[in-house]
Amino acid sequence: PLAIGDDRLSYNETALGLNADGHVVALMRTAESQDKDRAGFLYAAFSEDKGKTWSKPVNTGIWGYPAHLLRLPDSRLLATYGYRRIPMGIRACVSRDGGRTWDLEHEIVLRADGFGSGSDLGYPITQLLPDGTLVTIYYFNGVDSITHICVTRWHVPP
Repeated sequence: PLAIGDDRLSYNETALGLNADGHVVALMRTAESQDKDRAGFLYAAFSEDKGKTWSKPVNTGIWGYPAHLLRLPDSRLLATYGYRRIPMGIRACVSRDGGRTWDLEHEIVLRADGFGSGSDLGYPITQLLPDGTLVTIYYFNGVDSITHICVTRWHVPP
């Protein structure tokens, strides 16, 4: 079972990934119950027994939701997520230690032209092509107020 958080924050829309150590990483969207300051951040929990038990969720420092996790060939974990603050868009962040810490100083902005109140966007899925190109698919509302299915092709910095 997942360790229970506190009654001031709720966890949902969980992304699961496997780090290089074989441990399962869960990145969870947070919503406020009573704590507006922590809501909207991604929290991480870890399992060393293939999901039978979990650590207590901890704040990753990543603001955005929901996430998708992908382990890169060099063992880094890549999180892609919607960013619903100005400038709204789609972002990514890399972890070099199995999801324990994230390189927020080098957060990757895939696009920052979302539009509207709270900008309805996100739910990315990222896949790695054989040539090393990353393909991130997500939905997005722009200035035309039409919901689009979008694709960004990109490379993560080394």
